Amino acid sequence: MAVFDTLYSACTSFIGQNFVSLDTKIEIIRSLFLLLGFFRCFGRGCLADHLGLIRRMFPKTSAHEPLESKDSAVPTEAIIPYIILTKNSQRDFRASRDKIQESVHSQGESAIELFNEPYLSADFVYLGIEEFKSIFNQLYDLLNQPCLATLDEYWVESGYSKNLQRNSVSEVALLIMLSFLKDCALSIMDTNAADEMKQGRHLIRQALLFVSLALFGNVNSYHNQDLKSKKRENDKAKDSKTMAVAAGVCIELLVAIADEQGDLDDRLSLLILRYKLTERISGWHGHRLSSNQLILILALGNLAERFPSLSPAAVVPALSNFLMEPSPVLQRLFESSKLEEADRKTGKAVPSASKTSCKKNFEMVRGAVINNLCRGLRSGLKADSECVNACLASISTRLYTAIAVDQHSNLILENSIFTLGGIGVWFRELPAISSAVMQIFQQKFSNPASPLDALIVHQLSEMILAGCVNIYCEVMKMFNRITMESWLSGYGSSDETMMYRHASLAVINSYMNLAEHIEGESQKNDLLIRFLELFVQLGLEGKRISEKISSVALKASNNAGNLGVLIPAIAVLMKRMPLIVNPRPRLRRLFRDFWAYCVVLGFTVEDSGLWPQNWFDGVCTIAVTSPVLVFPDSLRLVIKGLAISSDSINPSDLQEFRNNLLSQLNHPPDVVPLVNKMDFAQCVYLLTILRLETLRVTNSQDSRAVHFMFDYLEEKCIRKDKSGMWTCLLAITLQVVQAYVTAADQKRSETVLKSDLEKHAQFLLFKFNAIFPEIRKCADRCLSLLVDKFPHVLWDKGVLKTMLSILQLLFESCNDATSRISSTISVPGFPLSISLTETMEERRKVRDDFAAKCQQILAEAVTWAPSIVRNHIQEYISELSIESSEFLSCHSGLAVTISSMLNWGNTGLQKLPYGDLPAASLFMSGIGLENFYLGEVKGTLSLLSASESAAELLTDRLTRNFNDACAQNDIPNLKKSLLRMCSLFILTPGVCRILLRTICFAPTKVFNVDIMELCVSCWNWILSSKEGIEAEFFQEFDFAWHAQATMRLGFFRQEPPPVDPLAVRSSKELTPNPPFVKPHKALVQFITESVNTAKFCNRNLVDIFFHFFLRSFSPSISVRTEQMVGCHSCEPACQFSRHVAAAGARFHLLTSALGLLQCNIAICGTAKCLLRRRIYAVALDYFAVHPQCPTQDIGSLREDIAWIMKFWQAIQTDKKYLNRDLFDNFEACAVGFSLDSDSKMKEGGSEYATISLPRTRNGSVNGYPHTLTSNSSTHQYLSSITSLSSYRKPQVTIDLCPLDDAENELFFKQALANVTDGSQFISIFENSLKEFLRKRNLLLLLVGNEVERLLAWYNPQGLPERIIPGEECVEQWRQKTFPDLVTENKVLRENVRVSWEICPDIAVYFPVRFKNADVVKSELSRMIRSNPLSVNHIPAALSYVASVSTVESVTSEMKYVPSWAPVSPAMALSFFSRPASEHPVAAQYAIRVLKSYPPSVLLYYIPQIVQAVRYDSLNYMSEFILSMASKSQLLAHQLIWNMQTNMYTDEDGKHKDPVLFERLSKLVSKIVTSLSGEAKRFHERQFNFFNEITSISAEIKPFPKGRERKDACMRALSRVKVVKGCYLPSDPEALVVDIDYSSATPMQSAAKAPFLARFKVRKYTVDEVEQICMSNSCSNATSDDSSSDDLYWQAAIFKVGDDVRQDMLALQIMQLCLNVARSIDLDVYLYPYRVVATAPGCGVIQCVPNSKSRDQLGRQTDFDFGFMFESSPGGNLGFEPDFKLSGEMVAIMGGKMESPSFRWFMDLCVRMYLAMRPHWESFLWLISLMLDTGLPCFRGRTIQLLRDRFAPQKSEKEAAQFMLQIVRNCFLNVRSKMYDQLQYFQNEIPY
Repeated sequence: MAVFDTLYSACTSFIGQNFVSLDTKIEIIRSLFLLLGFFRCFGRGCLADHLGLIRRMFPKTSAHEPLESKDSAVPTEAIIPYIILTKNSQRDFRASRDKIQESVHSQGESAIELFNEPYLSADFVYLGIEEFKSIFNQLYDLLNQPCLATLDEYWVESGYSKNLQRNSVSEVALLIMLSFLKDCALSIMDTNAADEMKQGRHLIRQALLFVSLALFGNVNSYHNQDLKSKKRENDKAKDSKTMAVAAGVCIELLVAIADEQGDLDDRLSLLILRYKLTERISGWHGHRLSSNQLILILALGNLAERFPSLSPAAVVPALSNFLMEPSPVLQRLFESSKLEEADRKTGKAVPSASKTSCKKNFEMVRGAVINNLCRGLRSGLKADSECVNACLASISTRLYTAIAVDQHSNLILENSIFTLGGIGVWFRELPAISSAVMQIFQQKFSNPASPLDALIVHQLSEMILAGCVNIYCEVMKMFNRITMESWLSGYGSSDETMMYRHASLAVINSYMNLAEHIEGESQKNDLLIRFLELFVQLGLEGKRISEKISSVALKASNNAGNLGVLIPAIAVLMKRMPLIVNPRPRLRRLFRDFWAYCVVLGFTVEDSGLWPQNWFDGVCTIAVTSPVLVFPDSLRLVIKGLAISSDSINPSDLQEFRNNLLSQLNHPPDVVPLVNKMDFAQCVYLLTILRLETLRVTNSQDSRAVHFMFDYLEEKCIRKDKSGMWTCLLAITLQVVQAYVTAADQKRSETVLKSDLEKHAQFLLFKFNAIFPEIRKCADRCLSLLVDKFPHVLWDKGVLKTMLSILQLLFESCNDATSRISSTISVPGFPLSISLTETMEERRKVRDDFAAKCQQILAEAVTWAPSIVRNHIQEYISELSIESSEFLSCHSGLAVTISSMLNWGNTGLQKLPYGDLPAASLFMSGIGLENFYLGEVKGTLSLLSASESAAELLTDRLTRNFNDACAQNDIPNLKKSLLRMCSLFILTPGVCRILLRTICFAPTKVFNVDIMELCVSCWNWILSSKEGIEAEFFQEFDFAWHAQATMRLGFFRQEPPPVDPLAVRSSKELTPNPPFVKPHKALVQFITESVNTAKFCNRNLVDIFFHFFLRSFSPSISVRTEQMVGCHSCEPACQFSRHVAAAGARFHLLTSALGLLQCNIAICGTAKCLLRRRIYAVALDYFAVHPQCPTQDIGSLREDIAWIMKFWQAIQTDKKYLNRDLFDNFEACAVGFSLDSDSKMKEGGSEYATISLPRTRNGSVNGYPHTLTSNSSTHQYLSSITSLSSYRKPQVTIDLCPLDDAENELFFKQALANVTDGSQFISIFENSLKEFLRKRNLLLLLVGNEVERLLAWYNPQGLPERIIPGEECVEQWRQKTFPDLVTENKVLRENVRVSWEICPDIAVYFPVRFKNADVVKSELSRMIRSNPLSVNHIPAALSYVASVSTVESVTSEMKYVPSWAPVSPAMALSFFSRPASEHPVAAQYAIRVLKSYPPSVLLYYIPQIVQAVRYDSLNYMSEFILSMASKSQLLAHQLIWNMQTNMYTDEDGKHKDPVLFERLSKLVSKIVTSLSGEAKRFHERQFNFFNEITSISAEIKPFPKGRERKDACMRALSRVKVVKGCYLPSDPEALVVDIDYSSATPMQSAAKAPFLARFKVRKYTVDEVEQICMSNSCSNATSDDSSSDDLYWQAAIFKVGDDVRQDMLALQIMQLCLNVARSIDLDVYLYPYRVVATAPGCGVIQCVPNSKSRDQLGRQTDFDFGFMFESSPGGNLGFEPDFKLSGEMVAIMGGKMESPSFRWFMDLCVRMYLAMRPHWESFLWLISLMLDTGLPCFRGRTIQLLRDRFAPQKSEKEAAQFMLQIVRNCFLNVRSKMYDQLQYFQNEIPY
């Protein structure tokens, strides 16, 4: 009370004040709010079992499906004002309220209940008389009119009116305070004290009179206000409604306190006052406030129920007069509704305020009056038993007097009929009343005919629905008579027929009403029979009339319209009924005739144009629950009894009907002659079955619908028919199954489809063992039709188990011990059984046929999903072994299965060429492992069962053991822990996310093949053993996959810098370094199998995999490592390795994703466009690098080529999906498009790194949450997946831009921002479609080229056993695409442009892939010159900018050369190859590149570096030599020796080189003079030691060959002392430790005196040798402290007077070739020993280990570098073959060309040739620099001939054939032997 007093004082503080500030007014309004809130909450509290206020304001969120609206099968024509009359208002309202409340609670309290709940004010707070009097006195001042008016002024001035859209507050305050007084009054009335009750009642009466007067005064004030403003009028409408509610509260209180009859006088006067009050309000707003009448009308009904004696006298007459007078309010509403209807018919615009409210308010008011009138009559029966009959008499009288007496006769008549119908409904349990109402309606119907007859028909149907069973039959007869007579009126004009015609449509609508609302199975069946009888009767009557009226040519189709109108009603009724099984003969015959009429009249043809579409829809609905048209009687009698006879059918119509039947059966040869002999009735019966069963299987959700066709085939009377019915039904069965398969293919997204397909396959397996061979054959063909569209049923677990169980039972049935007993066999768990044949031979035949079928199914299943099949079989065996070990030991089905698995494992790649197949041993061991660990874990759980957390304890222990094993790399224990965790996960109910996460993340802990294969096996085990786990599993799998990408494992490895085999820094760089992709191949195979299973039947998994692939595939192409730093858009997407070894896994994954994209699942065009774009991007990304030679073994290469070829075929197939249908959902979603950019998942702590997704321009992540963490719930994860299903909203744009940057992934909203009309939409979509087609064509070209290139490596000889299926398709496509040279040039030019637009990196390597097209180079050159900065990071692109022509012409593109990426040393040296090519910019760039390489690389190019000085007029090369010589002494030594050699042109050093002598002399002098300190000492020591050794050759030359020269050589060598810190020029990686003085050996030479000596050396690197020799402690370098493994003997040949520069060049080329072979791990042997020219005619030749001469390397080969390039024996006669392949060599390799060894040799030759061809320009550049040395091998055409040998214009396939032809030409070539003989006679070299 204190709070109330304070608030009251604050609200009334303004009374008596002249001036009130604005702040005070605001405070007063706020105090008023608090006071009103106080009134609302005073004494109130929630019930104990209900939610509190906070819980109601913030309910728990939960996903729930929206409530299903009532769906009618067909639309009903609205010709009657349909009013739902409440049968029992209180009971029905409470029941419906409870039902809605229960629905709300069942949805997880997801919404606040909006119902008035019984607050417990009286239970908690009891107000005394004094408190109530105090409150009443205070409210007296607050509720007077001046005070309320002042509050309204303050309300407006405070500004709250604008926010709350109200211009006054007095009405709300009045209502709330009045409600508070009511609650207080009711509280006082509940007291038990008699005196207080009497005093309280008196006080309540005073309060009620006061409040009523206050309310009346407020209404008067409202009435006098101006309503000119439309907005003000709307506001007043709101306020008046509030006042009406307040008036209703007064009336409620009035009724509640009136407990004596004597109290009613003053209360009735108040009631009249309230009525007139509201009437006055309504007078100003008409129908808009008519709903306010409902409160008062309801009060009258309450009053009548409270006081039955008052009802007949006051309430019923008042309400009856309201309808029959009628009331002015009702008149205005009726007139407004008629005007509205007239305006709508004429097309006149209707104001929005009345558009939906006029008619609705009218029917609402009238319905409320009728309901309360009936309440009064029901209550009045207690006081007057004849009150109802009196009311009926009064109303029926008005039916006949209203026409002549009242001007509102139409309204009165309508009200009378509705009132009579309402009374009939309310008193349905009183047959006398319903009969009386029926009698009144019958008398009035068509007496005379009027529109009111339709209302009568409607009310009669409502009475039947209400339960007036006594009039049901009579009403139905009346309806049938109306239908029949109205139809007959079309053929005659009698009064009896014409009087019903106007009511026929009303009867049809009543049929619809009955069909949709009738309850009770017996009532539904009876109504169905009546409908069908009427349908057939109409058909027969039509036939009778057509025969009777001979003057008019009538057909049965003339009657079709009258029959068709009944179809919607029958459909609505049958939709609410279950499938009719075993109907009574009468009902079956009715359905037979019904379907016969439907087929003949064309109701079963969709889009025929003859009948409305809803008739066909109704027929489809009827087909779903119709019974099978199989009759146990004679088929002849059944057909003869058809209602449609063939008497009036002429031969032409009959033949047309036959042709129609045959066309729908596709004219099967065995059926055509049979149908052509059938009569009309037989054809009708067959076509009826075909159409009925086709409609059934295409529209039914019952899996049994497909099986009903076999009921026809198994029916005895049909099989015995001699006219060929059974054969026709076999053909019909195939057509029905085909129709089902086609329909099911369109419903792949439905989750129930998978189980339905499983049931169908199981059913067909049962029927495969039917007694009759024809049925078995039919089942086989049906199963084939099913498998063609849904191959996943082959490896479905239920199908496999059913198949094996049936097979076992069939084997048992052939046992002699049991064959005499059983005639049928049943599989446990299936309702079906198999009937056995009588003879043992037939049983065995059936068994053998089924066993063969099982093997065929298994063979095909393992082709698709070997791992899944294996796990299903293992699980089946495990279940059997648990159930019965004896049964397992003799299970014949398992024997067949294991036999199939063994054959499959042995055949290997012949059956499954695209994957590593698990061996049969793995299959058998897997069974034992699963059973063992399941038993082990189950036993452990049983021991821990005493504890409530046994599973949690075991989970913790197993995960800890697993982590320990991973940390210790203990593979055996790791495998055991993994299997135990899988077993525990399977045995534990629910989903243990810790175990599931650990199992999925196992490959990230230890990444190897064994663990990955075990993980894949465990994953399949989990998926097959635990149903419904797919969503949770693939969530964790998705996280684990991206964790592998983050860790850069497998084919996610970060690309290492490319290694140029021509610029190798160390031998370690030459080792191939492919990514470790074998584990990922197994993983991708698992993904493929899962996708293949999901895309056929599991829509949820399809959405998950869409999400998975979208996250995995990046839209960016050729993103380099340096670009990824700081580029957020590129970080999260998986970056796949571009190495050729990872190509198979990459394209395998892309093929799987593209197969998912091409499956027939209803995914919106946005998602498809996005995924297709990313698939294309990832595929094109592979071609953004230089083509690579394969490094994988032959088996892996075959597998990779096969998957690349599969992807090529998928891309080729993709064309049929690139059409206008791709963008179907875009236009529908484009308008009103909005992005949910705030859709995020909650982030939290996780045990592993958060995996982000690529962000789009508005901050969202490709329509998905920003992060996905491991501890996110499945609901959160799937919320991003469902955004994919809701991807059915366009969240990401279609491909409107190039794929070169993730930021170019514009949103659909942005793309369509400026679109204003449909034509622009079409233009955008067409352009996008063109872009897709261009990229597809580009991919076909690139992937096809890659296949051809890899095939040339894999199978260069074209061996048949190595041919991969499908490779001929690529060649055929190429020939078709390039029919001639002109077309080829055009296509290639266009694709170069496309590739440049997409990614310039791809375009740069186009000439490397397509070598024989000059147009490619010219087009690429033009684009590079137009934008050099796009490709300046690619060394290969430099040749298009800094070529010979550009250097000579001094083009503007040369300014980009200095910033270009470094090229190879060979290309850098090429800029100095000719004087005309010199350019300062090019020379500066070349020097910069050469300086970037270490000395170890430049040592390979010493001859070319020295020769480059010849053309260096700008002295760039000279300065470079001086610079590098100062940095590396080893390099300086080699340069000095080579420059000393090249100063002269002859071997004696007498002829100076005119160009180089002076330049090189100066360079040598500068290098030597610049030396100082250790460098100088090292130089002097090394050169003195070497000169001392080389002088031996000149010393022994005078001695004759033989012993004398030998002795002289040994004496000279003995004088040479070992000098510490020296090395051999031919071996700069080793220091000389000792000399073998006994090894001095003069060599065989005709004119020179070379000798051989052996040195003990210690192995180092080049850098280590230089470091040691340059240090002060070089003497310690040769100590024996190091390992003996580094010491070895090295022999060297020292020549004097012999020019070795040609040998040096040859061996340099050999070394580079060896580098190329080592870089790709090619199994070829080359030993390019070193030769160093140290002076004119002097040199050092490194010897092959363990040999004294090249002759000792073997008698089969002779090394001679004197003849190469253009130099050949015999004066260059050209008689020698391309290379030597003597008979001895051939003998070693098998002796013939077809031997395996020689084939291997040929393969190696081709591969080595193919590996060298990419470097052909480098070889030409190196040799070009040597052309002016004057070596005898150069004769003018060297470069051209060498270029021809590389055949750079040939493709890989052509080059392979070119090399093979060379080998064949050299095979046992006679000229090889002739050359050996020449060498023998000339140099005594044996052969």
